[in-house]
Amino acid sequence: MSWTVNVDDKGKEYLIRGDSLKINTYSIERLFAAMNGNFDVHIKLIKIKDSTVYIKILNTTYFTQQMGTAGSSWYLASIIFTLTENPECKKIYLDFIEGDHAGPPGYFTRENYEKVYTICN
Repeated sequence: MSWTVNVDDKGKEYLIRGDSLKINTYSIERLFAAMNGNFDVHIKLIKIKDSTVYIKILNTTYFTQQMGTAGSSWYLASIIFTLTENPECKKIYLDFIEGDHAGPPGYFTRENYEKVYTICN
């Protein structure tokens, strides 16, 4: 019930829509719960306001120091694409302490990643 990143043997990165997302529309809260259970990064839903979902990353050290730059980028792309599957969500505000592998915090949309990854619907 989420988007994931796969890398081929040539290093090309693909952002792939989960099968469940192809046939169902889920609430933002349900999508958020799915994202919070799939990774070692723990996130907290702060609020939903004016088509923006506000999230705080709780274990920032793991996210910004231990996942690596690619891992952090893959995680962010997965969050952004998964939550924006809901038509009421257009952007995400991520609050976290900036580190070596991720930052700065701020607003993110699908457009931030559409040129980085090959999108596989």
